[in-house]
Amino acid sequence: MQSLIVKLSEKTGLSVNDLLYAYGKTFFAVLEKNHANIFSLYSGPLEMLASIENHIHVEVRKLYPGAELPTFRIIQQDDNSLEMMYYSDRSMYMFAKVLMEQTFAHYHENSRIELEMVQENGTQVRFRIYKEPHAVS
Repeated sequence: MQSLIVKLSEKTGLSVNDLLYAYGKTFFAVLEKNHANIFSLYSGPLEMLASIENHIHVEVRKLYPGAELPTFRIIQQDDNSLEMMYYSDRSMYMFAKVLMEQTFAHYHENSRIELEMVQENGTQVRFRIYKEPHAVS
């Protein structure tokens, strides 16, 4: 997939990160449609995101045994925030970011997601994810 995105970037002039972000939105919609039951297992987005490594990726590997998935390590978690490290030789952290954003949207929650490039090439990225209060109208 990564080589296809690089080629598409060359053809369209869009950045790889912009393409990954756009693809992530479409991919999430497919997840919602085909795997809606998984969302009911979690009370909210932070709980679901914290389970990526120990539940979600376990299930993905059952469906796709050869899948090369990123690793997520939780650094800190509380009721309103989650800090985790992303590790992947593929540097698809923007794909991960949009899936995080869409997870919050699925649960009708607001979020602020900050990322810090620990490795300049994007193979290690620190995500700080905050549950934001709903806007008062």
